[in-house]
Amino acid sequence: MSHIKPHDQILRWADERPNHVFLRQIHGRRFHDYTFADVAEQAQKMVTALRDMGSSRETKSR
Repeated sequence: MSHIKPHDQILRWADERPNHVFLRQIHGRRFHDYTFADVAEQAQKMVTALRDMGSSRETKSR
C-alpha cells in the first residue's frame, strides 16, 4: 500500500486546481483565503530559505 505524502498532494493540487481555496483564516475581523498555489509557493520559499541557512551554517563551521 503506497501512501501519498502531504507535500506531494499539495503540489499536485496546486497544479490541478491552483485557485481553489486551501485555507480560509481570520485576521482581525476579516477572512483571508489561501489558495493551493499560494500555499505551495510559500512552502517552496520556506524550504529554499531553510536550505540556504543550512548551507551557510556548513560553510561557517568549516
